[in-house]
Amino acid sequence: MSQLHTQQDGHCLNVRIEGSLTIADVTPLRVAMLAALNAPPQTVQEVRLDLQGVGEVDSAGVQLLASAAQWLRDLHVRPVLEGPAPGVEQVARAIGASDAGQCCGFQRVSEQGDPS
Repeated sequence: MSQLHTQQDGHCLNVRIEGSLTIADVTPLRVAMLAALNAPPQTVQEVRLDLQGVGEVDSAGVQLLASAAQWLRDLHVRPVLEGPAPGVEQVARAIGASDAGQCCGFQRVSEQGDPS
């Protein structure tokens, strides 16, 4: 089971996912993500995703994240990844959804805290 937590900080919406990201979690998590991402005012310019609390993950979870990132880019909102879980990285690499600059369509944060 997954939990989604959000907090807005100025022009940035911080999103934290905890729990699992598997095919069993995708539908309820998708509904929660859409509700959370539709709720902030139009002033949001960046969504920062924290996946450090994610344990189990499969390709359905990675695909959900990739589609969320694309949806955000379509809305001219920058998707940024803070703290990817090792399991997410592993599955994303296996299906070709990760490289040095991004994971699941979310731009990686550099060691200085800025998007790389």
